[in-house]
Amino acid sequence: MVRAADITGGTAPTSAKGTTFTINTTGEVTITDANGRVIPVFVTNITAVKGVVHVKGNVTSFII
Repeated sequence: MVRAADITGGTAPTSAKGTTFTINTTGEVTITDANGRVIPVFVTNITAVKGVVHVKGNVTSFII
């Protein structure tokens, strides 16, 4: 389970599909995918039964 406070700006994890993306935390929190698309993150840390939900502004083609 990853909470917003666990992420630092510039973090570039690899997705389950093997692609990388960058999490930007300076100012507005965004995710930049491997194609350069910038996706805003609207809400973080919604506790769910099997983890934590983060609401973002676009559907992406990778699985985090």
